[in-house]
Parts: sequence; C-alpha cells; structure tokens
Amino acid sequence: MGSKLVASVAAIALLGLAPVAQAQDEDLFGEDDLRPDAVDPDDTVELEPLAPRTTPKDPPAQTLAAPIPQRASPLTLNAGVTLRQRSFTVDSVDANLDFSSSLYPTIGIGAAVFPFSTEGWLGSLGLEASFARGIDTTTIDEGGVIRKVPTRHSEIGAALVTRHRVTDTFLIEGHTGLFLLDFVLADNPFYSSTTYRAWLLSTKGVYTASSWLDVTGGLELYPLVSLGASEAEFGQDSSTFGASASLALEADIAGGLYAHGGYQLTAFSSTFTGRGARGLESAVTTDVFHSISAWAGYRF
Repeated sequence: MGSKLVASVAAIALLGLAPVAQAQDEDLFGEDDLRPDAVDPDDTVELEPLAPRTTPKDPPAQTLAAPIPQRASPLTLNAGVTLRQRSFTVDSVDANLDFSSSLYPTIGIGAAVFPFSTEGWLGSLGLEASFARGIDTTTIDEGGVIRKVPTRHSEIGAALVTRHRVTDTFLIEGHTGLFLLDFVLADNPFYSSTTYRAWLLSTKGVYTASSWLDVTGGLELYPLVSLGASEAEFGQDSSTFGASASLALEADIAGGLYAHGGYQLTAFSSTFTGRGARGLESAVTTDVFHSISAWAGYRF
C-alpha cells in the first residue's frame, strides 16, 4: 500500500515538470530562430578552397664527371732536344776564373719501365734510365784573356722509382739512383774537365689538370758527389753538394703519344783543400746549369 502511494506521487510530479521543460525549450529556440531567413549573412564563414593535390617529382638525376685517365704506364719511351747554358766559376786565394757557355743543344733519350702489374707496393716499383750528349764552345775569361774552347757534354742517369697515386688527379714519385755529368774541354792552360758522379735522391709530383694535360714539378738532391780525376784540377781533396728543381708540362697528342716541355735549374758547389794541378789553393767552384727541354714520348 505504501509503495503504491509513493509511485503515484512520483508520477504526478513528473507530469507537472513536463510543461516547464517545454516552456524552457521554446525560450531557447523560438520559431523565428528556426526560419532560413533568420540567419545573419555577416555571421557566415567563407572556407578557403583546398589546394590541388600534387604528385611529388623525382629529384633530378646527378651527372657524374667522367674519370680522368691515369697516365702512369708500364713502359714509357722519350726522345728530344734540351737547350743548356752553363756558368762555372772558380774562386781561390790565387785567382778568379769564369767559364761560360752559349745556349747549346743536347740530344737525349730516356725510358721508364714498371714491370710488375700486381697491386700494392711491388706494382709501384720501376726503373728509369736516360742518356744525353751535346757539343758546345766554352768561353774562358782569365783576367781579361778570352779563349773559346770546344766542349763535350755527356749525361747518364739510372734510378729506382716508386710511384703512388694520392688522389685521382695527383701522382707522386720518388727516385734514388746514380747520376753522371761529364764536361770535357779541349786542351787549354786553365781547365780541362769536370766530372760529377752523384747519388741521386728526388721526388716528383704529377698533377692531372685535364684529360690531356699533366703538370709536373720535381726536386733533386745530390748529397754524395765524387769529382773523380777532375778533383786534381783544383785541389787534393774536395766536398761537393748539388741540387736541382724542375717544372714541366706534358700534353697528350694521340693514343699514347705525348709532348713534353720544361725547365730545369741545376747547381753544384765544390770546396777544395790543398793546391791542385792548376796551381790554385783553397779553391771553391760553383757550377750552374739552365736547361729548356722539348721532346716527345710514347706511353705503352
């Protein structure tokens, strides 16, 4: 009985609240608010158009530079002409002598061979050899007395070579060997000959500037030099040191054929003790050579 009474009261209360909720809804959303013409145009929002969909493009293909040929070959032969000029001075307590030559040609040949085709240090070893000879007239100035004397120039070199490629465009070489330079003058009362028998140490860099052009530069040292029989000309004992620097261009012509043009400066200084065959005491000699070379070669 009690529970039925409670349920009846609750139902009556809910029926009484329904009109109130309806009235509140009508206050929030009136009929005028629901008409289409009731929307304020200023309250509209314009949407930006969507950007067109694009397909990503592939990155441009990279063009690789053509590799520069490596022109270090297993066999190279060359031949040509070198123009030389020599200045030789003698200073002593007794007299001063000056010897000079004109610009004279020498004919030369050369070869380089790298017999091992294996990789590693063995493949970088090779041999070089060269020979040159020329004839000139030496002018001797002895206290204002001028004499012109025929002179023979001979040059022989042989060396062990090692080469290493540092980059695709730069090659470095090292040389050690023997070098013989001989000047023989015709009979005269002042000076007959000079011979340099030297141990050679040198390095040379080869820069590949383009597919057809190489630029080379080198430095040579002669730490041990013997004058042989020519030592007796100016003293009883002597010590000699020499050095040389060079710069050259080498251009490919066709196939393995190439042309070479370069300049080299070479100098020797000798100090003598005692009195030599020429009667000079404590003599010091300085020998300077300028060389301009032009020759052709072939790389096999």
